[in-house]
Amino acid sequence: MQVVQSEQILNDYLSKGLVTHLMTASEFEKFLSNLEINLDREDISNTYNLLQERDHKICEEKLHRIQEFFQRTRRISRNEFEAIQLDETISMERLVNSLYAANQVFDEEISRLDSEIKVQNERSTSLVSFLHSNAEDKTTSFSFAQLTILLKKMKDIGQSVEEIS
Repeated sequence: MQVVQSEQILNDYLSKGLVTHLMTASEFEKFLSNLEINLDREDISNTYNLLQERDHKICEEKLHRIQEFFQRTRRISRNEFEAIQLDETISMERLVNSLYAANQVFDEEISRLDSEIKVQNERSTSLVSFLHSNAEDKTTSFSFAQLTILLKKMKDIGQSVEEIS
């Protein structure tokens, strides 16, 4: 587990400076003899054991403080991350409102196109009626004015079809 390893590694690093981690019992005894402190072996052993107990308590306290620090840091980081995520996410209400607005735009465009199709349908119907009425009347020939009107209507229909598509 990465989290425990980080905490333990930091604790081990900080513990390296404690007396009983720097020297063994025999090294401690040599150190005291170099200082010309006259203690018998039993007193030196007891002193070293007391130092070991003290160093052990210090290690436990440090590990506890390190764990609290990491927990607090993780909590703060998580809270900051969640705040950033909330700032960058869209709320459900905002999403629904945006979709509703888009729906209204689409409805308006569909209504406009529907109206244009109806107009074009009416033009086509009138053109067909015009052509049928003139086709039934064999005695009437197309005049230049009628052909011009017919051509204009056909151009209008073509432009309308292009606008729709």
